[in-house]
Amino acid sequence: MAFEYENMKGQQVKATYVGKHPKTELKKKNGSTMGHSRNQLLVALDLPYRDFGKKATISYDGQAYKMDKLLGLVPFQMALTQTQGGASSGTVRLESSGDGVQTTHKNNATEVRQNWVTAQKDGKTILKQRNNFRTLIYEFEGTETLELKRAYVQQWNKGERGVDIIFSPALPDLRRPFSGVFKGNFVMDIAGENNNATGTVTAEWKDGKAVFNIEPSKPWWVVDRPMKTVIEYADKKATVAIEMLPDPTK
Repeated sequence: MAFEYENMKGQQVKATYVGKHPKTELKKKNGSTMGHSRNQLLVALDLPYRDFGKKATISYDGQAYKMDKLLGLVPFQMALTQTQGGASSGTVRLESSGDGVQTTHKNNATEVRQNWVTAQKDGKTILKQRNNFRTLIYEFEGTETLELKRAYVQQWNKGERGVDIIFSPALPDLRRPFSGVFKGNFVMDIAGENNNATGTVTAEWKDGKAVFNIEPSKPWWVVDRPMKTVIEYADKKATVAIEMLPDPTK
């Protein structure tokens, strides 16, 4: 197998891989993210299959680089099957649009707008945004007061949810000011596997804004990825700013 592409730094990347399709099932499927995208994402990983390859090469702008070795012995060249999911940092604006919600966020210099539809069933409010590849779903308890219970991604060609984040108890309605600090827990399931990541959450109203923090506690490779969300309301719109917090282990 061979492929090439231009990365974000404008470098031409070329890679080759010789080896079998991954089919060896792993006993420990909750895989480490190995620190990548620490400044952008809170993610967990399901890693059901992996096999080492015979040979792999990679070059940047024509300059070849050697493969790293595990424990200095085995070349770090392998094929694997994995599902990775979680929450991303960034800023998004929300506003009412007909019977639903429209979100706007920036992709480089371009504004991207997405339309979400709402539905109510069995005392719950469901918010969905769909494209050809996946559906994003937020489930709220209540129809007037909206308390977020779970958020998940359903891929178009998968039976299991790619990522499913459940809050216990449900988060308070962050549109409405309240006193004190809400404390709860979260669990993140990946590709139908349970408890890939767990931790605590807090929410409060501070200086006229809703503030929501996520603090992962297990496993160790998510502990360094706490997140902070600040929601500000003005002109019948909400601006949601999500940022990664400093690594608490350092």
